[in-house]
Amino acid sequence: MASTMSRRALLRGAAGLLGTFGAASLLSACVSSQPAAKPAESKPAESKPAEAKPAAPAAQPAATTAPAKPAEAAKPAESKPAAAAAPAVAKKLSGNLRLHVRTGPEEDTLKAMLPQFKDDTGVEVKVESFPTAEYTTKVQTLMAGGTVGDVMWGIQRSTPKFARNKQILQLDDLVAKDKYDLNLYWPGAVAACKFDGGLWALPYKIHPGPAAIYYNVQQMQEAGVTMPERQYASWDDLKKNAKAATKDGRFGLQLNVGLGFLNTPQPVTMFLRSWGTDFYTPDGKKSNLNDPKAKEAIRFMYDLMHTDKIAVTGRDFTEQIEDLMVAQKVSQVMAASSTKSIPTKIGGKFEVKNLIAPPGPAGVVGTQAIVDHIIISSQTKNPDAAWELAKFMTSTEFGVRLGGGTGGTASGTTGAQIAVFNDPRIMANPLHPIFIDLVKSATAPVFAANLREEEVSQALHQTMMPLWLGERKPDDAFFDELTKACQAVLDQPTA
Repeated sequence: MASTMSRRALLRGAAGLLGTFGAASLLSACVSSQPAAKPAESKPAESKPAEAKPAAPAAQPAATTAPAKPAEAAKPAESKPAAAAAPAVAKKLSGNLRLHVRTGPEEDTLKAMLPQFKDDTGVEVKVESFPTAEYTTKVQTLMAGGTVGDVMWGIQRSTPKFARNKQILQLDDLVAKDKYDLNLYWPGAVAACKFDGGLWALPYKIHPGPAAIYYNVQQMQEAGVTMPERQYASWDDLKKNAKAATKDGRFGLQLNVGLGFLNTPQPVTMFLRSWGTDFYTPDGKKSNLNDPKAKEAIRFMYDLMHTDKIAVTGRDFTEQIEDLMVAQKVSQVMAASSTKSIPTKIGGKFEVKNLIAPPGPAGVVGTQAIVDHIIISSQTKNPDAAWELAKFMTSTEFGVRLGGGTGGTASGTTGAQIAVFNDPRIMANPLHPIFIDLVKSATAPVFAANLREEEVSQALHQTMMPLWLGERKPDDAFFDELTKACQAVLDQPTA
C-alpha cells in the first residue's frame, strides 16, 4: 500500500492550496439525459498486450470554439466523423506571442506542434508555464499588473470570471468574420465555452468526466473474474470483481478521488448524476448535497471504501489518480480520458484495458462536459497573430496530437472536434473508443452563480476528507455540515 498519511497532513495540504486560487469556477450540473450504453456480453479478459500508440505530430490550423452559459445543455451529436476543418491559409504575420500554459500535461504536444506555427506564420511563440495549483493566481497577477501574455490555456472555472471582468476577448465577431463552423465540435464543448450568451474561448480539449473503468488485465485474470467487453452492467458486478481482486495489500478499485481539491467535484458529480440528482440547483445558487439521492450516492462511495473495503481510502490517496495502478497496487481505476496515456507510464509491465462505468439507480452514467479552453488576453498587442494561434491550437491536427500524449506526465485527452475523436490515429488506441459514446451524453456545466467554484471545491474536499479517511460516518449530521460548508460559499457575493 502507499504510505499512510495523517488526516492533519491531508487537510493541511488541501487548505494550503486554497490561498493560491482565485474564486471563479464552474462545475458541471444538469443530469445526463441519455441512458448509459447497453452492456455487451461478458467474456474473459485477454492477456495480449495492447500498446497505445501516440498520434503522429502534424500541424494544420483548424477551427475555434467558446466558454459555457449557465444552463445551456448540449444536444447529442452523431459519432460519424465530421469533415475536418480546412486549414487556414498560412499568413505571414509579424511580432512574437507569449503563451501561458499549465506545466506538464501538454508539454510534449507544444514542443511537437509550435515549430510548425512559426513556419506557417513567421510568429515566434514563447511558452510560459506555471504549475496547475498556482496557474490561476499567476495569470490573475499578470493581468492585474498589465504584463499578461497574449494567449492562454484556460479552464471552465476561470474563464467566466475573466470574461465578466473583460480581461479576455469575446470571440463571436472573429468567428463570424472567418466563418468558422462551430458544428465541428461536440455540442457540449461549444456550450462550455460560452458565458452570458457570448463566446469567450475556443475548445482545446474535452472529456466526459471520470466515467471509465481502467483495469490491469493480468491482475483481473489472476483473480479469476470475467470482465465485460464494453461496460459493467451494474455496480454489483463491479463490486464482485473488485472484491475478488482485493488481496495481498492490493485494492480492487480506486475512485477518482485524490489529494487535489480541484478534482473532487468531478467524481462526486459523476455519482450524483448516476443516482439522479446533481451538485447544484439549475440556477447554480443552491447546493443539492442534502438531497436524499445525493446522500445515497455519497454513502455508496463511503461504503466502497470502508464497508466493502475494496476501494482506496483517504489514507492512500495520491496526487495523480493512476499512480497506484502504475505501481500495481490497485486493479481497477475509475478515471477520465486523460488516463488513456497510462501505457506510457507502465513501460510494458502489464496490459491495461478499459470499459464504461456501470449505470447508477437513475439508469445513466453521470457524464460531464469538462472542457479546457484557449483564450486571448484583451491586453494583447498582436491580436491577429493571437487569433491565428488560438485557431491553430484548436485545430484537427493539434487535437489529434493532444490525444496521443506521450511522456510521463502527458494527458490522453483529445481535442474537442468530433473528427478528432473519430480520427484513425486516435482510434488506434484501444483505450479510446468508449469515450465516443460517453462524450455524446456530456452536457455543458452549470456555473456556481457567484463564480466561486474553486472555493466550493475546497469546501467540498476539506469537509469530505474525514469521510474518505474513515474518521466520519455519512450520517445526517455530516450531510448538514457538508451542505452548510458549500452553501456558505454560494451565498457570498459574485467573485
